[in-house]
Amino acid sequence: MTLRKGGGNTGVTAILPGSDIFKQKMLASGQVINGFGKTTCLVQINELGALETPILMTNTLAVGTCWTALTRYMLDRNPEIGLTTGTVNPVVMECNDGDLNDIRSLPVKESDALTVLALAEGNPPLLEGNVGAGTGMRCLGFKGGIGSASRLLELGGKK
Repeated sequence: MTLRKGGGNTGVTAILPGSDIFKQKMLASGQVINGFGKTTCLVQINELGALETPILMTNTLAVGTCWTALTRYMLDRNPEIGLTTGTVNPVVMECNDGDLNDIRSLPVKESDALTVLALAEGNPPLLEGNVGAGTGMRCLGFKGGIGSASRLLELGGKK
């Protein structure tokens, strides 16, 4: 979801790595390369080697907002969390878009993150270009972002 209103130039991106990831945790690890790594739950991922939520990406000052939204999302889908199982560890990653976004206006709301998660459940086409998290990023003075083609992965012989 891309948010461009007022001085806002930001967004939220969701990655859903499975339909029931809390019950069928995914093997995972994390590494911060050339950045500050303002992420949530990366320590637990590295300790346990497992991912148990979708991943949200957003701007630096919206990490807490997206964490709360992702927690609500997981609690709604898994009523056993915190009752008969442990708690959940929502993964939110950040990108600083403060130069091209009015980051102080806190434009990302919980409803934006929940909307992105709902849209991702419908398996929409991958949007390319200046969209979602990273919309307002700069890299070395140029317009930058997360990008849809920044990494090529091979899994089980498939790209």
